[in-house]
Parts: sequence; C-alpha cells; structure tokens
Amino acid sequence: MRADELPTYAVRFDGPKVGILPSDGAASGLDGALVGSVRGAALASGVVAGDLICRVNDINVLFKPFAFVTDVLRTAHWPCTIEFIPSVYGADLYRRYGVPLPVSTPRNDPVMDRLVAIMRPNDSYDELTRRIQEISRRMRAIGTADVTHPDPLVQRDLREEYFVLEQDMEACHDAIQHKPEYAIELTRLQEAWDDADADDALRALCAIRRMLPVNIKSLSETALTQMLTPNGQTIPRDVARKFKRTNILELLRTDPADVAKAHPAILENLRTTGLTLTERRALHAHLRDVGRQWARSIDNELGKRRYDWFQLLRGEYVASVNTYKAHVAQFGLPGSHPYATPKTPDVGCPLRGKQCPLMADASPAYSSDYGYPDGPVYMGFEGHNDYGIGNAT
Repeated sequence: MRADELPTYAVRFDGPKVGILPSDGAASGLDGALVGSVRGAALASGVVAGDLICRVNDINVLFKPFAFVTDVLRTAHWPCTIEFIPSVYGADLYRRYGVPLPVSTPRNDPVMDRLVAIMRPNDSYDELTRRIQEISRRMRAIGTADVTHPDPLVQRDLREEYFVLEQDMEACHDAIQHKPEYAIELTRLQEAWDDADADDALRALCAIRRMLPVNIKSLSETALTQMLTPNGQTIPRDVARKFKRTNILELLRTDPADVAKAHPAILENLRTTGLTLTERRALHAHLRDVGRQWARSIDNELGKRRYDWFQLLRGEYVASVNTYKAHVAQFGLPGSHPYATPKTPDVGCPLRGKQCPLMADASPAYSSDYGYPDGPVYMGFEGHNDYGIGNAT
C-alpha cells in the first residue's frame, strides 16, 4: 500500500486555535509530524493522538521535515482543512519504511514536561496566572514564531517551542476563564475602565438629551424637522434623521427600569449602525446599571441574551473610546488637530471626512441646546408597548 492509497480523514478548522500539539516523527528516525496530543476543537472533531498529519489545505506535508510542517501550520490560511492518516494505517506505513512506530505522546524532553504540567486541570486561578506570565516571558525571550538562528537545529527547536507555547497559552486562557476569580477580576477591570470614562459619558448623555424630545418615539422624521423646540428652535434634518433611523437612541428617553424588562429580541433588533462615540458614551451611561442587573441573571436564556447584547454594545463603546484617544494622542484635540495637506503631507492627520475619529464623532455634533431636559425624564407608556413590556411609566 502506497502512502497516497492510505485512508485519510479531513477536519476543517475555522481559526488557528485547533488544539493540536504536533510531535516530531524524527524521534523515531522518520521525518514527519504526528498528532502528539489533542484538545479543544481537534478533540471535539475526533482527531486522535498518534495519527499522522499528511496535508494542510493543499500542501502535502507527509514525511516532510517537522520544522516545515509546523511552519505550514503556523502560516496556514483560515479556515484551514487538515488531513490525517489514522494511526492504525500509519503503523503499517512506518513498518514499510523499516523504522519503529513513534509513540503517540509528546517527546520526553524538559520543554514538553514543563508545558504538559501547565495543563493540570486542577490548577488554581493564581497558578494559571503565574503560568501565563511564565509563558509570556519565554515567548518574549524567543521573539517570534519565525525566529531565526545560525544553527538550524537550534532554530528548529526554538520554533517548535514557540508553537507549543502558543498552544499552551491558548489552553491556559481557556482554563482560567472558567475560574470564578476570573469573572470577579474581569468585572473589576471593566468597572475601573467605566469609572475612568464616566464623566465624559455623562456629559455625552446630557448633550444628546438637550436635543432629544422626550416623546421621540411618537414623532416622525418629518415632524421633528417641522416642529419648534421648547426654546423656539428647529431640529436640523441630519439630527432628526439620526434620531429616527438609529432608533437605539430612543432608549435615552426610556426608563432604564423598563429597558431592563425588555424582551431581548427587541433589543437585538434596535439599529446601531453609524453610532458616534458621543452616542455610544451616552448609551453606556444610560444603560450601565441595567447591564449590572443583567449580569446577575445570565443563568436563564433571556437574561443571557440581554447581557450578551449589552456586552456587545459595551465592546464597541470601549473600542471607539480607545481609537479616539489614540488618534488624539497622535494628532491633537479638536481645535488643535491639524490635517495633512498636499504641501505638508507628513504633518497632521492624514484622514479625511468620517475616516478621522474627530470628524466622525461630530456627525452630528451635539453642541446645541434645544431646551429639552438633560436629566432622567422619560416617555410614558400605557399598556403594552414596543419594548415588550406592559404598564411602564
């Protein structure tokens, strides 16, 4: 039986976290890569330790040097299909090449021993944290997955070690996320981040409410542009369009107690496209306490969906703040934010229009006061309403 006649099976992986720790067949005198151990996606897909890796996407890696196989795995385009030869046929293949069958576990060397120890299932949160720090230090010492060295054998060992470190870092992160201390620490960090931005978020909420009618939900876009505001002004068309088309902003005039009881399907269908940083800050200031309430009810399906929706919204808010602050740190605040010109292309912000975070946040600019209350004044409801709740006030 030739190698190309052996039965194989293929597994498609969507991302680089495949859960396969390769083992070097050279330990038994034959080039190639074996599946040393499996976990995660590979384990769930039926990959077995001891099977031979024979193809990665369209690249044949059967009996190729181990360093070549690991390089192919590292640089593979995802989603990636990996093809394996079951170990029962691999044994026959190895015998035909006249070498002993490699064992189906990682080689017994200090690096492997240390990394396997990391994966003890009973490690505490503190132990996992320490292990992650150790792995990080070692990865920094090696440099990159494509590290080079004058000695080819040393280079191979370093690249193999880095690959193993990546796999075990992933596994440690997966393990630590199931520890109760992780959830507590994550909540603490999120609260600290939110506290640091709380003043800006509150200012954003007040700025939008000064321009947002209390009964926004019952008004059409045309009505918004034709009516007079409490202090005798008219709402610009771009602002009216934003209020009605990005209808999640209507929550700013909805009692948080009512939002907390809303059906998750209603929340998930609210339009968020084109939200500016100011709008995201305002929404977070308005919904922060509701998010805390939802976090305590994730043990039921509806509660989890509400919290997932909130966390998705919060994630976009955090990303927007970080992008804005990084851009301001590089090019300056509004009013002292020069733009590059054809004559000075290397001076100032090179972005144009809404590509610039400052310009994007000013579309629309919430700098006017139309006389609407900037505090917690909400629209009232009678009976059932569009948020899936009844008798809201």
